[in-house]
Amino acid sequence: MMSERFLACLLTIFLILFFSVHLFMDVRTKRKSILARSGAGGKDIRSRATILGIMGSTFAFWVVFLATPFLIHFGVYRKISSLLTLSLFKTCLSQAIGSSLMLLGVIIADWGRVSRGHMAPSTFDVPEDFTFTRHGAYAVVRHPMYLSYYLMFAGLFLLTANSILIFCILGYPSYYLMACREEEFLEERFPEYEKYREKVGMFFPKLF
Repeated sequence: MMSERFLACLLTIFLILFFSVHLFMDVRTKRKSILARSGAGGKDIRSRATILGIMGSTFAFWVVFLATPFLIHFGVYRKISSLLTLSLFKTCLSQAIGSSLMLLGVIIADWGRVSRGHMAPSTFDVPEDFTFTRHGAYAVVRHPMYLSYYLMFAGLFLLTANSILIFCILGYPSYYLMACREEEFLEERFPEYEKYREKVGMFFPKLF
């Protein structure tokens, strides 16, 4: 079984790998200022159910992801883990699989963030001058960022067996519905998107 100290170190490494790339890219491209200038007249592609699902699952994920290393460091995790941990899922095998999924999810998230540069909006409002990315991670799958969350949701649950992460189940259909809405919009906006869709898989690479 993975020790608490090792778990804290592992999650801290994942956090550093994730945020170092994302923060660097956000500062470099000045994404917020770009969207502030181009966001007027954008199309809102969200729905209430989708937003609730995404917010609930993502909030649960980040609470556990960010809080666990600190709780372990200050000696609080051991006191509350018996209340939150689903012991059935806390095994050496599940933690090994969870670590692998987390690492793969972080790598895909970083690769996707670098690939899309400043072209992807940070809100659900799509700017009028928005375009879609077709290189890097987006040449392998159409939605690498959503795929990364799928992997990290499952990975963090298997790694920590934290019952709070059950809320992440809401994110799976919600992110899928969001991806479908985005693709409907992109097909309307860009005639070439249909050809891109035929070549590149949604969440899994097309091998043939």
